[in-house]
Amino acid sequence: MSLCHGSALEEIKGAAESDTIEVIDVAGLDLGTLKLLHQCKEEYAFNRVELLLHLQQTTITKALDDKVITVAPPILSRVYQTLSRGFVNLLNAKKICDTKFPFPYAQLITILLLLNLVLTPILMSALFENRVWAFIFTFVPIFGMFSVNFIASELENPFGNDDNDLPLTHFQAEMNNCLMLLLHDHADHVPDLAPTCIMEFDMLFGSGGREYSKPGVGRGSCHADAILAAGQMSVAVSQTGSSAASDALDGSLSRPEGPIGRRSIRSIVTDDSGGHVVKEKTSPRSP
Repeated sequence: MSLCHGSALEEIKGAAESDTIEVIDVAGLDLGTLKLLHQCKEEYAFNRVELLLHLQQTTITKALDDKVITVAPPILSRVYQTLSRGFVNLLNAKKICDTKFPFPYAQLITILLLLNLVLTPILMSALFENRVWAFIFTFVPIFGMFSVNFIASELENPFGNDDNDLPLTHFQAEMNNCLMLLLHDHADHVPDLAPTCIMEFDMLFGSGGREYSKPGVGRGSCHADAILAAGQMSVAVSQTGSSAASDALDGSLSRPEGPIGRRSIRSIVTDDSGGHVVKEKTSPRSP
């Protein structure tokens, strides 16, 4: 996938550009695949992106037949649709690169700019006796028209390595980063709830605004450091059962002063049977 994305970017940026697009471990492909890619590109002049797209579809189909991936056909069809949609977007980008500005139109604009460059000083010198005003009214329109023409030429092809072009190397780096995320050891980690997770709506969002928050933070938000610290404390309580850890956890999560003028402090303590209970204490707001 990294090679396919990089080949697509190289195709739209043109052969004149010198930037190198990095891909992830091309040498990891088998020798037969590398020979096929080289042969189709150098000898037969096939489109490498189309070839890589076909290889990906073939690999997915074979994995489905070999029961490597077991998903429903409607879900798997979304994979093929995503690949085809990416190729359609590539073709749209190639239209911008391959469709040049009409040559007669460009020549006509150049001739008119040259005529304007010659005739405007003559006309302004006849209209103004002051040399300063004649220079100003000559320089400003000529400079503006030539600037608009040069800007249009610069924006004609936005793909490349010029200062005003799109950062193709950055796009490839972001793609490689996303692919590396999928290769991480914990990329398929399934999140779960903590044993002390509160599932009741009234306790999380009641009339008194009992959600976890930190003073200075808006209602309904939580402070990540306080939550992580409380989670570590609760693990220590569940493993050791010590009262010191329970006391340290007590009061770690609190809410700011609510609209009813009372402060609510929720703590997780260990009961007599060794389990964990959630206690909530309310106290009048201090002046």
